[in-house]
Amino acid sequence: MIIILALIGLLVGGVVNRLADQLPQRRSLLKAGACASCGRPYDWGGFFAVAAFPLRRGRCPACAAPLPLRPILVEIALILLFPFLWQQNGWTLLFVAESLYASIFVLISAVDFEHRRILNVVIYPSTALALLASLLRIGHDTRLAGVVGGFVGFVFFFFVFLLGELLMRMLRRSSGGPALGAGDVKLAAFIGLVAGWPGVIPALILGILLGGLGALVVLVVQVTRRTYKPLTSALPYGPFLAAGGLAMVLWGEKIVRWWLRT
Repeated sequence: MIIILALIGLLVGGVVNRLADQLPQRRSLLKAGACASCGRPYDWGGFFAVAAFPLRRGRCPACAAPLPLRPILVEIALILLFPFLWQQNGWTLLFVAESLYASIFVLISAVDFEHRRILNVVIYPSTALALLASLLRIGHDTRLAGVVGGFVGFVFFFFVFLLGELLMRMLRRSSGGPALGAGDVKLAAFIGLVAGWPGVIPALILGILLGGLGALVVLVVQVTRRTYKPLTSALPYGPFLAAGGLAMVLWGEKIVRWWLRT
């Protein structure tokens, strides 16, 4: 069964990679991805990166440019996540919902990391899905737990977004972009629906802490290399928030129990 679930994760990983390649460019999902260096479309044999990467020795077959690592990392992540979630939940609706959530978080992270965008075409259906699951009490003890979590996530990050906009105007530094984007606010609402109440609090705190750690790493690298850029342009925030949401999908009950004891 573990092997079957790993294969399902591989298949979903291939789909997630196709979405991450095509949705930001508004290209047809039926078209194969293309090499970023020469623009030549990959053949359908390259749908699964874990197979194509070693066969092509990590390089484009047309121009020999290095292949990106993101597709293989996405597939490996989902190959591991699907069996893990099944072992936790068995064949239940919760397993289906959490597998979808994990795939969505991986997709959002991949797109935001590469394009600095959280796409409405991804976040709106995902939010509707999480709201429906919450109302059906899938993953939550009450119907209102997810709704309250989503509301708290949205309101908190909306005020953080407004505060960041105000600070940027006061400092008259608009070249680096806002500290948070509207997509981050929508993502926080989605995370709140997934994590529920009170799980939304540790989920967002974890995302914020990971974002701060990532900013520190980027700052150290910039100082070392003497290449100074605004952190808002050098660091997408979505993947860190998504990591907090994914942590709640994987270990939500344990995290909430620990949080309530502290």
